[in-house]
Parts: sequence; C-alpha cells; structure tokens
Amino acid sequence: MLAIRFFMKSPAPREPAGGVSNYRMLEQESVIGQSRTTNNLQTGSNIPYDFDSVNFIKHAKLSFINLQKANDDNDIEMLRDMSTDEMFAVFKSQIELRCGVHQHTEVVTLDAELLEVVTETVQHVQMHVASVRFVGMIKDDGETVAVAFEEVWNLQKPITGSSGWTLAGIQQVA
Repeated sequence: MLAIRFFMKSPAPREPAGGVSNYRMLEQESVIGQSRTTNNLQTGSNIPYDFDSVNFIKHAKLSFINLQKANDDNDIEMLRDMSTDEMFAVFKSQIELRCGVHQHTEVVTLDAELLEVVTETVQHVQMHVASVRFVGMIKDDGETVAVAFEEVWNLQKPITGSSGWTLAGIQQVA
C-alpha cells in the first residue's frame, strides 16, 4: 500500500522546516494573506484572493509524485528536504520497518484541490499553511488493480526567508 497513507490519521504537529534545498517542494513566490482574519481573503473562502492556486496545485501534484518516488526509493535526503522534521521521522521509521527494501507505487490518477491557505504561528515562527486534498488511484508493487485513496496534506512555509513548502502532515479522509 502507499506508504504515505499509513503515516497519520491526523495531521502531524507543524514544525519549522529544516535548511534550504533545491528539492524544496512547491517553490513559488505568490504573496499570500497575513492571517485568517485579514480582509484580503476571498468571500466565503480561506484562500487569499491573490494566491496563485492554479500554479500551487500544479506543483502540489508534482510534489506528491516526487515524494512518493523518494519514499519508494528510500531516498532519505529527498524526504528530509521535502518534509518537516516530524514527517521526516515518520518516513524514516517506515523505511526502517521495510528494512530498506525498495517498493514501487504507480500513481494511476491524481487530482488535487486547495482547501485553505492560512497564516499561523508555529513555535514562535510565522508560517503560511496550506491544506490540499488529494484524490486518486494507485497501484502498489505490481498489483493489477488500482486502489482509490483520498487524503489531505498540510504544507507549510515560513513567511520570511527562502525556504519552500514542506510536508507537515497527512490526514486520511474517511
């Protein structure tokens, strides 16, 4: 099964991201709102009006596939670059349980929807936090039948600095 789906039944606590890397997920320069309560939010939406949702979703889907491949390939460095410290610990633990055996997951279909983008304080650091709902079909290690999945990823990015978006948590949708 998709290893990522096993990681969490609720989002991981959000921790500040590690160092900057060329592999940081979802690098983008969109200006986003300052808080849930600012007036620059779309009416009836938790996505700031000036947030580039189309580009963000395009990169989120690429990051989903890249993160899955890194997990399948036991690529510890890529996983470290694409996730917070707590999510990295989960990935590393799952790889250790597999005894380093590579796996292959085929993402057959993948769709994504941006649910919200907010600003929060995480351990005294102002962070943009985005929630993305992924829905699709996957095949694991030579399976002939694809299995449906649905999960929400919580991504975060410090407001200041050059760090990109990192995976902070995965929540299964029942």
